[in-house]
Amino acid sequence: MRSLSTLALVIALCGLSPEPTWANPQCNAHRARAWGAFVRCVENAAAGPYLNPAGSFNVFGTCRSTLTNAWPSPANNCSGVRFKVLSIGGVRTVEDRLTGLVWSQALAPKTWSAQGTDFRETGTAFADIHPERNQNRHGGALGWRMPSMVELQSLMGSPPTSTPFAAGFPAGFLPDDEFYWTSTSFPTAAPPSCQSMTCAWDIHFKNQAVGIDGKDGGGRRVAPVRGGL
Repeated sequence: MRSLSTLALVIALCGLSPEPTWANPQCNAHRARAWGAFVRCVENAAAGPYLNPAGSFNVFGTCRSTLTNAWPSPANNCSGVRFKVLSIGGVRTVEDRLTGLVWSQALAPKTWSAQGTDFRETGTAFADIHPERNQNRHGGALGWRMPSMVELQSLMGSPPTSTPFAAGFPAGFLPDDEFYWTSTSFPTAAPPSCQSMTCAWDIHFKNQAVGIDGKDGGGRRVAPVRGGL
């Protein structure tokens, strides 16, 4: 059996992204429970009344607080920093030890869907991730994709703070004063301007805003992601 030092050398020489080794079964079970609860909370909130002051959008902050409070958890052997900066081949990425997601630096503004395509995933937000991230094994890895609304929201700050990003996320890694696309379409039970899946969720970190925009609208940033629980 190869020693750990030998495996580390092979990984370094091949430019591969190492798998996280910090977790243990008890911590992994805790992380899975916390992520599952967060996903259910966000999905239930997203199904609520659109822009109802007492409804869905205000509940998102509560969902994020629950996720934030899940790390660290010494009782579950989850300790240390939540976000770890990785550097493979001079490329910086950020690993979220709580969610298992790894984030790349943002792409330039992209479109969600091309004109005249029935609002399918045909815009540069989807098409450009492969050549800009996967073809060159960005950060020593494949599998880069557009994040879902749930995944991208996991990076946002949570009440009672008003910080753009979750505590510990490295400052300046993602621009905070711009809108970001997610891969999640807004449901058909939407305002008249967003019927028939013509809108997608987007996020503005600095404004702590989770909203929607027409898929054929202007460009939005994209924060490529890979991995996850």
